[in-house]
Amino acid sequence: MFRILTVLGVTLFLFNTSASITLAGEHPSEHPAGEHSAVTTEVISKAIEKHVKKAAKKNDGYFIVEDKEAGKTLYLKMDKIHKERLSAVKKDLYFACVDFTNKDGRSFDIDFFLKDASGKLKVTETMVHKEEGKPRYTWHQKGDYWVKKTTM
Repeated sequence: MFRILTVLGVTLFLFNTSASITLAGEHPSEHPAGEHSAVTTEVISKAIEKHVKKAAKKNDGYFIVEDKEAGKTLYLKMDKIHKERLSAVKKDLYFACVDFTNKDGRSFDIDFFLKDASGKLKVTETMVHKEEGKPRYTWHQKGDYWVKKTTM
């Protein structure tokens, strides 16, 4: 999905607790911002961990991603979930940014989108955002949509 619908506003509303959903200020245009939500960063983080661990269990401990742009298969180990970059894009769509290391030692930043399906978060899309720190795309707001802009 190249366009992510945001709810009328552009501003990410911050909750009063530290577990609220926020967007990191490191590269504000690199990740989509969204509206506030009752789903906490901890809930999103646990859903990502569960998804990655379940997939890795089936693949000798590796989370496998087909990198279509590079034409290769990545065999990844999770390093860090960026809790400061977890956000609600709209009412039932969430975004997560996660660092991985490929079995050859190269680092990858993988973006995940999760949808709330009957109270359970399910990963609906996985994209390679960065390879060795070099972004393949950024996010730019165009009207009510966030549009992915390729940088390769």
